[in-house]
Amino acid sequence: MMLRSACAAAIACSASALLAQPNLTTSTSVPAPGLVVTVNTANAFQGPGPAGTNVQFNYWDMFAPSTGNQDITYLAPLSHGASLLIPSATLLSTDGGSDTLFWQVTASGLEMVGARTALEGTLEFNDPSLELKLPCTYGTTWSDATGDSYTVSSIPVIRTGTITGNADAYGTLHMPQGVTLPGVLRVHVRRAITDASAVVTTNRNSNIYYYYLETQAHPVVKLTEDSTQINNGGWAITMRQHSVGNPAQVGVGELDASEITFTPFPNPTSDLVNLSLSHAGAQARRLQVLDELGRVVMDETITTDKPSFSTRGLAEGLYTLRLLGAEGVLGTSRLVVH
Repeated sequence: MMLRSACAAAIACSASALLAQPNLTTSTSVPAPGLVVTVNTANAFQGPGPAGTNVQFNYWDMFAPSTGNQDITYLAPLSHGASLLIPSATLLSTDGGSDTLFWQVTASGLEMVGARTALEGTLEFNDPSLELKLPCTYGTTWSDATGDSYTVSSIPVIRTGTITGNADAYGTLHMPQGVTLPGVLRVHVRRAITDASAVVTTNRNSNIYYYYLETQAHPVVKLTEDSTQINNGGWAITMRQHSVGNPAQVGVGELDASEITFTPFPNPTSDLVNLSLSHAGAQARRLQVLDELGRVVMDETITTDKPSFSTRGLAEGLYTLRLLGAEGVLGTSRLVVH
């Protein structure tokens, strides 16, 4: 009876989350320095899903085969030498390669104030671009001009363009491994940028779809479509997908046949969680709960083939459950606490 009541309460809570409109704010949706987010990458995606309210976003309609993992790191500007050239920045993000973005939180929201790339070097934008208007909820729209001037190989370049945004959908995002995320807000950002010089003119249009949870500053999914045109030639299109902590679709040969399959339920939850283990789960000796940064926030000894634990005291968000045996990690799963 207790389990049945807990499931009913979780279902009711999930239904109410679908009806509530997510609201992104500066306190919830601006990453803090020190945050490291591991994302799964792909070089394509199927589509962003429909617009509207109470939408069901299905990962199998969106994701393409994985190309690996990448860490996105958020840092304080003083930790990066290039920040001396961009004094207005209050936050930077880097993929560990040559690309670094510089950010500032203003009364309007999160603005990009500069960038460092392999081609252009470090630039402080003459006219920053508003990348995310805050607060932001379903129906929020914005438009912002952006521009800059810089030099490449002694050739002056003038950049002009516009950034438009539209929070065009919210609903439930169904991720791999059975993870269901209610209360996800999708924000569609479109960039139209022209870099003009005496030698070449480059037009670049980008459509970016961010899928945000109120409880997670970094988007759980980011889909990017870039279209580039040089000197009025044909358009070259590239597509990229980032997803937090999920392997998207993998080939059969990539799966570890020895890994234990287990399912936490109810999921999402706000209290008691039960685990349904496969037959091999008898090998499990410990259960660990890891937060979005990979830190162990709970470590429990398993003494039964039907373990359970309470999530009281855990902040809302996405967690990784990890089963361990005498030989190490036996399997992992995902859990949403709300």
